[in-house]
Amino acid sequence: RETLLGCLRDGFGEQISVQAPEGGLALWVRFADEINVDQLVDKALERDLVVRSGQQFSPFGHAENALRLGFASLDADEIRRATQRLADAAKVVGKARWL
Repeated sequence: RETLLGCLRDGFGEQISVQAPEGGLALWVRFADEINVDQLVDKALERDLVVRSGQQFSPFGHAENALRLGFASLDADEIRRATQRLADAAKVVGKARWL
């Protein structure tokens, strides 16, 4: 969990807010409006990274500019590579300032 949190903060800075779980094995990550999560999902897939839009986890299917990112099945190196791919994909869809 700490590796994923650190990598997300390094890759996205102020462009995200992260809700760390009290338990469980996933983070809820909200993105700044400049980053369209539905486009981000598509661009991540082009980089061989599968992430699911937050809308899939909304009880009523409401649009959520967020991702639920699980970390249980990945080791630290895999987390680093995955978050780098996600940050690279976000650069294509967002007009954000990047670190």
